[in-house]
Formats: sequence, structure tokens, C-alpha cells
Amino acid sequence: MQQRLSHIQLRQMLLQRWHGHLSAQEEQYIRASSEWGKIESRYAYMQRIRFVVSEDLAGTQVHEVFTDSTSCGYRFELNHVYLVNSSRDGLRYRTGACSRTARVESEEAVEDLKALRARKSGTPLLPRIYGRIPPSELRTDVLVRLTRDQNEEWVHPDAGGGFSFDGLEKTQYRLQIQDGRGTGERLIDVARLGCFEAIPWFSDSWHVAGSP
Repeated sequence: MQQRLSHIQLRQMLLQRWHGHLSAQEEQYIRASSEWGKIESRYAYMQRIRFVVSEDLAGTQVHEVFTDSTSCGYRFELNHVYLVNSSRDGLRYRTGACSRTARVESEEAVEDLKALRARKSGTPLLPRIYGRIPPSELRTDVLVRLTRDQNEEWVHPDAGGGFSFDGLEKTQYRLQIQDGRGTGERLIDVARLGCFEAIPWFSDSWHVAGSP
């Protein structure tokens, strides 16, 4: 007959299995509840990732981050180089799928590295507004227009859908996307943001989301 373990015994087994991997504070979060066999752990769905840091771009140098083991986490692969964007979560740093963590060769990381390295050197880039039309929405007649007062610039996206307006003044601009199907626009203030990544998409008309 198979012997059943009590919730206290299960907790002890977990602590023995993870000995040396958890701090004293983390061990306290593994709780044995009054319900038989039930173990609660705050970190049950998180994994720890350790890095060799080759370049410190902003904030404290972080060698270790946590990320969710669920779809909300970032899936790191061995033997690759990443630009890691992490935030403090209690005594640790955490990143996830919705952060700007990415492989250094990705388009997002290339853009971020330009700005971060320039800022670290003491010569931050002038404000810019840039983005990328999704491949499924890219057409030859797509036009991206940027206006301020009576001034206007416009560009056609490149073959990959990318567009950029560089060397802007620190003020408010109106970004407009248009093609034969319709138009859409967004007011963007780069006075404080410095740069803005626009995320356009089409649904009945053009919409522009984005982040600094």
C-alpha cells in the first residue's frame, strides 16, 4: 500500500530538493496549508536566469533575473546575447514577454541600443518618432505623415515596413497613417519622452498605439 505524505512532509521534501537554490526569504514563501497535501509557493511559476553581463547600459548591473514559466514570461535560449529590460520586484529583478527584452540582433534591440548607448555617453539622441507597419498591412500606397503647426514631413515605409522621423524638436507632433483604405492619426509629445515607437495597425481605419 502506497504511503501518503502529509503536507508538512511535502514541504520538507521541496525545501530539500531546492536547497542551495532558494534564499531564506524565498523558503518562507513555501507554505504548507491546513488542507491536506496542499503546498503554496509564491515562486511556483517562475524561473531564475543567470547572465554574464557584457555591457551595463542603465541602472544597476543585474546578473540574475526571474521570469514567468507561463506564456507571460520571456523564453531565453542558451548561447545567445540579449538586451534585458528588467524591473525590481521585491528583492529581485524580473522580466517578461511584455518587456522590451530581446535578442541583440532584433530590430527592437538595435533601436534601443542606439538610444541607450547615446544616453550613457552623455550625448542623448535628438527626439525621434519611428515604427513599423505590420507585413500583413503593408501596401505600396501606405504613406506616413508627421506634422507640426504648418510643417510637414512624409515618408513611404521601407520594404520591411519601417519608418522614422529623426532629429525632431522637443514638442508635440501629429503622426498620420493613410492609404487607399483610410487614415488614422495620433498626437505624440516628445518634449519629455525623447523618442516614441509607434505601433500602427488597420481595422476599418488606421490606428496608432505605441510607447516611449
